[in-house]
Parts: sequence; C-alpha cells; structure tokens
Amino acid sequence: MTDTQAAAVPQGAAQTQDGLQNLRTITIIVYALYLAAMCNGVTAIVGLILAYVKRKEALGTIYESHLDNAIEIFWVGLVLGLACIPLFFLFGLGALIMAALFVWLIYRVVKGLVHAIDGKAY
Repeated sequence: MTDTQAAAVPQGAAQTQDGLQNLRTITIIVYALYLAAMCNGVTAIVGLILAYVKRKEALGTIYESHLDNAIEIFWVGLVLGLACIPLFFLFGLGALIMAALFVWLIYRVVKGLVHAIDGKAY
C-alpha cells in the first residue's frame, strides 16, 4: 500500500514538514549568501549552486518560486553587470545602470528573504 501512495507523490517534492523546513532554511541561506556577495562576490556563486542543487527537491512547494527567483537574480545581475563594463566609458552610463541594478538586486533579495522567513511563496 505504501508503494502506491509513494508513486502518487511527485518526484523530488518535499512533502513532509521536515522537508519543507529544510527547504525554508536552504532558501534563507541562499538569500543570505546573495547579501554577503555584495561585499565579496564569491558567495553568490555558492548560493547559485545551492539553488540549482535544491531546485528539483523544491518542485511543487512554495520554495520552488524562491529558488527560481534566486537563479534569475544571479543570471540577470551577471549579464547586466558585465554589460555595464563597456558602458562606463560612455558618459558614465554604466554607473547609472549599475546603480539601478544594485537597487533591483537588493529589492529582489530582501523581498525574497522576507517572504521565505514568513513561509510565503515569492
């Protein structure tokens, strides 16, 4: 009987309370690593890897949206950040875009962190 019930549970979904608590903790750690990356940059890569590793486990839970958000934050931030480098020499346009990107990153990370702490989807 447990075999048929186990087959009904989606592969990788954390259905237990402990599994959800673990995903909540991982999500908070990912956001904290992103905040720490504002100082050193390296921890964002660790956060990205952690988000990719736990993404399949989070399928079907509220934390799936958080991990997707974390992955999107990293890649958008990286691409726009790299695009700003040559624009620094063009009337300082890169500095303006980089400042806007910084505000956007802080907003997305803090919003995600607050929602994760409250147990809400992003």
